Amino acid sequence: MTCPLPQARIYHAVSTGYAGLIGARAAIETGRKTLITEHGIYSNERRIEILMADWISNSIDNGLDLSDDRKDIRELWARGFESFARVAYNSATEIVALYEANQTFQLALGAGPEKLSVIPNGVDSERFGRIKPISHDRPTIAFIGRVTPIKDVQTFIDVAERLRRRFPDLQALVIGPMDEDPEYAQSCITEVNRRQLADTVSFTGPVNVVDYLGRIDVLVLTSISEALPLVILEAGAAGVPCIATDVGACREILEGPANDGESIGPGGMVAPVGANDEIALAIGLLLADQQRLHAYGDNLQRRVRKHYRAEAVADAYGALYGRNFAPQPQMVS
Repeated sequence: MTCPLPQARIYHAVSTGYAGLIGARAAIETGRKTLITEHGIYSNERRIEILMADWISNSIDNGLDLSDDRKDIRELWARGFESFARVAYNSATEIVALYEANQTFQLALGAGPEKLSVIPNGVDSERFGRIKPISHDRPTIAFIGRVTPIKDVQTFIDVAERLRRRFPDLQALVIGPMDEDPEYAQSCITEVNRRQLADTVSFTGPVNVVDYLGRIDVLVLTSISEALPLVILEAGAAGVPCIATDVGACREILEGPANDGESIGPGGMVAPVGANDEIALAIGLLLADQQRLHAYGDNLQRRVRKHYRAEAVADAYGALYGRNFAPQPQMVS
């Protein structure tokens, strides 16, 4: 917070956390424009992680005493991140969300409605569209992402165990880095071994997903919280259908924007967070019906090409910078 600010015509924070505070300082000190682009609602994501963290000790036991209004350290910390968001939103010139529903949270934390706009994620649909299915003998599902609690890989493991009863030769891939939360990653490995799933569930570590998408039948996203998951767009661009928890924009991507009137069918299905039976049932419906599997993959590919092309997103960001590059007051040395 006290480091020398680099000279810039625009300051751009990609979250409302500590980055947002630096952006607010830059706006105040320089008088120049500050942008915020949030992939998720940062304060909400931090609250979830704080509530789930087993390394934070509860300092107050309220029990059933509803008259005790003292707050635990978890609540204090979560409210701190909400305060950061209020400061950042107040100082920002424009605030960009990945999808419209997230603007409700931004407004609740003081963002001015005149500052809000939406720019979704985008993917190189041509590059991923060139991925061809690779012949494989085993029905294959995959989780792609960071192996962290908020992604709920433990649910993916549980779902794989349920599916193996129906598809004995199931292959379930966990694709992504395991070094962000090593203790959680190790707990996932331990759980796979405890359930005797080592011949079903494999951890690949960080890889180039392009090398794997052709051999995946169904992408599975079990996250507790998401914004607009890039991994669904990448899989969709390659024609791979998805089963996801009903968080963030997952439903919008898989079923289409509300009131859009498009005729593209579903590209997958959503289920409530932690509804392992429903998630397993949805995956099983696709694995057992190749015609539906391919139809959903085709639908998702068409929707990604229509709404989430990287070129359109680049144009939107170009316009965002363009309207904020107007002459600004000189920076005070």
